[in-house]
Amino acid sequence: MMDARDPTLTLSPHLHLNLLPPPLHVRKKTRKTTFYRRILRKSSQRSCYDSLAFGPLDDIISEISGDIWRSPAEQRLEPSCVPLNWSNPLKAPSTCTVTPLPVSRIPSDQPLTVRKNRHSRSTASGSSADRTMVSFSRDSSCTQSTTGSAQSTSGGMHSTTQWPLQGRVSNNNSSPDSDNRWSSRMDALRKSLKRLGRSDTVDSSGSNTASSTVPARLPRADTADSTGSAGAGSTEASNERMDGERADHTARKSVVATSALLTRAPSPAEYRQEEIDKEQARQKDPSKISVLKAAIKITPEENMLKSVVEQDFWAAVEITGTLHNRQELPDATIDVAIIIDNSFYVTKECHRQALAVVTSVLQYLNRGDRVAVFATHCNHYGLVTGTDPEILYPLSDITQETQKTVQELINDIQDSGVQAWNPPRPNPTMFEVVLAVAKSLECSRSRADRTHVIVLSPIMNVLHGISATFPHLYVHQYNPSVLPYCYNGLPQNQMCTDACCSNLFAYNYLYHKNPAGTMRQIIRNARSEKPGGSIENMHVDIKPRRGCEVLDYEGSRDLPYLRLGQTYTFFVRLRVSPSATEEVLLDSKDPILNSSLNATFMRQNLRSIKAAGGSMAHLLAVQLLHQSVLSSYETWSFTESQLLVFKDQGRMTTPSNTSVDYFKRRLFYEFSKMGNKKAKEEIEKIAVSEVNHPDVKKLIRNISTEIARQELIIDYEINVRKNMAPLLGPVGVNPVHQWRLDSREEINRERRRRELAAE
Repeated sequence: MMDARDPTLTLSPHLHLNLLPPPLHVRKKTRKTTFYRRILRKSSQRSCYDSLAFGPLDDIISEISGDIWRSPAEQRLEPSCVPLNWSNPLKAPSTCTVTPLPVSRIPSDQPLTVRKNRHSRSTASGSSADRTMVSFSRDSSCTQSTTGSAQSTSGGMHSTTQWPLQGRVSNNNSSPDSDNRWSSRMDALRKSLKRLGRSDTVDSSGSNTASSTVPARLPRADTADSTGSAGAGSTEASNERMDGERADHTARKSVVATSALLTRAPSPAEYRQEEIDKEQARQKDPSKISVLKAAIKITPEENMLKSVVEQDFWAAVEITGTLHNRQELPDATIDVAIIIDNSFYVTKECHRQALAVVTSVLQYLNRGDRVAVFATHCNHYGLVTGTDPEILYPLSDITQETQKTVQELINDIQDSGVQAWNPPRPNPTMFEVVLAVAKSLECSRSRADRTHVIVLSPIMNVLHGISATFPHLYVHQYNPSVLPYCYNGLPQNQMCTDACCSNLFAYNYLYHKNPAGTMRQIIRNARSEKPGGSIENMHVDIKPRRGCEVLDYEGSRDLPYLRLGQTYTFFVRLRVSPSATEEVLLDSKDPILNSSLNATFMRQNLRSIKAAGGSMAHLLAVQLLHQSVLSSYETWSFTESQLLVFKDQGRMTTPSNTSVDYFKRRLFYEFSKMGNKKAKEEIEKIAVSEVNHPDVKKLIRNISTEIARQELIIDYEINVRKNMAPLLGPVGVNPVHQWRLDSREEINRERRRRELAAE
């Protein structure tokens, strides 16, 4: 009988392997955010197969699993590593093997301690292995020794895990089955390591564009703080300062709340149409091309008929250019540059809405897209406003940190306000500003034919020649204010339709456009191919049904042309006899009516309403005739849409009120075409009228406030800036200032220091 305590006894490798337990696994704990950010910045550009790239737990995983990062077919043994001392395997040279863990078979209540070396990147707080791995103690290793011995004897995964060199020798001449097992293990490991990413870290994927860190912006210096003496720290000054801080906090909360409203979910009809477009994009057919389509939308003032003999109300009819057979670009990544107009004519509410639009645009961008933010004036510090545009956020990739950085940037822009009135300084034209931004984007190697500039300004600026200078650049002007600014007291002009402005688009200047739908539409069209053809010589005809009569029209029904994203609006006054109206016949033989109900998904809604005991009255049909260059001159295209309102509610809940949407379009249409003086008189008449809906009252108050502020701006422009010489010559974009503070903490310390000095 052999004595196990004999030191001269040499055990065979198989006998030694039978004494080892199955492999150990480590449970992952929650990582520290700061540590993981540092790791990602160092290793995000490297591949997991690179011999010089190691993750946070590669040293521990290699020690336990036998250097699993390296493929067995690529490993070569050094000659000095062949003779092994199996009697004491822990004395093997460190250059040819990874030391196995000295695990004892004796049960113990002490936790397992993993030895680390100086190159270990794991923290002392815990390991970061995958959550799906099972944690074993020394007690569990003893209970599974039988299974581990059987698998080790057969040369399986446990043998490779406990003895790396033996696994390498056996795998060099392995069969294809072993390669498949290795691939499956590597795939499982890659899937598990993907969950190491956190939601509040930067993008760990490789990128060709280095992300830039934008320094924090300084708030504008307060006049009282800069000119006040040391003895001015009275109670009144402290109260004023607290009121100002509360006002700033309320304004920032308002920006966040407004941006949340702008990123609303689409309506069921819009969502279904988006799904149809996505399905068409997935089933892309080269024989089909994207064409321009005229979409009709009807918004009635009343969507529920009353129990009266006759009922009069208005309805808004919108004609919008959309895409049919939408085809997505082969590379759908885009570059978006946002220009915030902070000139003297921008009101406080308009500036706040513009910042909310910036936040909403980020919600529609995907990975691979890039975004940049500019301002028309350098206005973040001091009382003197710069004359050149300023880059606030350079062109950078969209990551999970981008939204947080831009949100902090928006707070600083909110503190800076708009251009100072005193001292007055000349302003460059918007054409020069857009031209300077385009040159800056060109230096940043923006994507050709996929770069879009969004100008947030209350003035529809004249940008002749931008398309000629930069033919692959698309410029979208959007008015974020409740009303456009009446420059020199005059209403806005029409958009130029010549070839010099072929890539220019304007929204919310002559006709109301919802900011949420407009920004979503701009981004979706930017990812799609250009439509073929055009829509010209449009004529709209109203066909009333039984029980409905057309009394009056407001706006033109003959439209010369329609471009992608462009909207025309006109209004029609109706007189309805509820008792004489008829419901929609779902089994109608009219092919035009059936196609209209199917295209707008109204057939399914009508069946649901009828099942709930309700009914809808068919009041009229809007018919649109137009010509296209894709057809011959004598060919006309025909589109029809139906106006349906509730006649009986049945067991359904009260439908949503459409009067707010109607008044937004109607008031915007009327006041955008008036001068400031006439608009002030008309809004005073509407303010004293009997309006019951609270949202409509709020809308009227906002319009009245905007008109009053624009009146002050016009007076300032006439009295102070009338004789000011214009700023001639081209301008350039100011780079990011180096003297800005690097973090918000330093800004807060400076603010607290001034508060203590004032007290």
